[in-house]
Amino acid sequence: MFLSALECLGGPEVATPKQIIEIMQVKGLTNDQVKSHLQKYRLHKRAVLAASTANPPVEMSLQNPKFEEVYFPELWMSINPHSDSRPGQLPIK
Repeated sequence: MFLSALECLGGPEVATPKQIIEIMQVKGLTNDQVKSHLQKYRLHKRAVLAASTANPPVEMSLQNPKFEEVYFPELWMSINPHSDSRPGQLPIK
């Protein structure tokens, strides 16, 4: 959901938390949560790009559907409160 919102807005460098919240339409999602998530995503994206120039491809791609669950479990749980997973744990499918 978060990655889709970023894509619609033109990427993480131009998207704002307010715009992301409007697109995601998740009840109870706060500006602070999205701001923190966006900052972590930007830092992670830079790290992945830096690593990819020096090393073989990174296993956990930014486009991987599990990216949000693995790297941002707090946000994942806040937008999926009925998920069977706990922060830091992938959901049982």
